[in-house]
Amino acid sequence: MYVYLRRTQSKPPRWMGRLETATPRLSFALGFLLLGLFPSDLLTSIAVGSYLAAHGEP
Repeated sequence: MYVYLRRTQSKPPRWMGRLETATPRLSFALGFLLLGLFPSDLLTSIAVGSYLAAHGEP
C-alpha cells in the first residue's frame, strides 16, 4: 500500500495524445485498421443484419 500511495504520476503515451486531437481522416483510418484486427465484429454485424432483414424486423 505504501508503494502505491507514494508512486509518481506517469505521463500518457504520445499516441494517446494524438487520439485526443484526431482529425476525421485519422479517425476513419483507425476505424478501418481496427476492423482489420477484429473481423469478428464485421461478421457479427452482417449476421445480425441478415437475420433482421429475413424476419422483417426494423
